[in-house]
Amino acid sequence: MERVAPRLEQAGQNVWIVLLQGEYDLSNADQVDEALDKAFLAGSASILDLQDATFIDSMVMGVIAKARLRALSSGGAHRLAVVVEPNSQIERVIHIGLDHYLDLYADRHAALTAMNADSYSADGVEAHVWFPAGRPTPEPGHPSGR
Repeated sequence: MERVAPRLEQAGQNVWIVLLQGEYDLSNADQVDEALDKAFLAGSASILDLQDATFIDSMVMGVIAKARLRALSSGGAHRLAVVVEPNSQIERVIHIGLDHYLDLYADRHAALTAMNADSYSADGVEAHVWFPAGRPTPEPGHPSGR
């Protein structure tokens, strides 16, 4: 099992990326939590990039849900976007556990565009949110249809 510590990268004045590579589970979920905390403390927008992650378990899902709750509870002071490779194992796991709870993007560019958009609000913008092919776009008013 490949264990790599999360990497924190600055992508803009107030935008930080937490990059996960390899496998994350009970043994290193606290590192993910710590990296997300550092990102929130350093800036107002955080992007969790899971494109290079090969495995996440329920403990990491809990950490991601906690980060989303922190962003939602901040009154707009913090935002969280999650980048996930379409049709990957990670994408399937996220849709099982956190479907309609996260702002998901197919790549880092789309997440950065949404984070930097003037119209982006604490609740997200449907036009920037990626939904996998074949999944209906939620209606306005639905938890993920902003």
